[in-house]
Amino acid sequence: MYAFENVGFTNSVSTFRYLTCADCDLGPLGFHDTQEGPTNAYYIALTRTTTEGKSSCKK
Repeated sequence: MYAFENVGFTNSVSTFRYLTCADCDLGPLGFHDTQEGPTNAYYIALTRTTTEGKSSCKK
């Protein structure tokens, strides 16, 4: 399990809420389907993740 900081959400589009970077508004980073499964399931695009502390935000 990972912890994410500074993640924002778009308004609902159909049953989806898209995740964005709250610092630089980069997005979508992933999504949350409000009608499917557990309410704590958020899907993050693998291409938007790092394991070495590097950010994909470009300011």
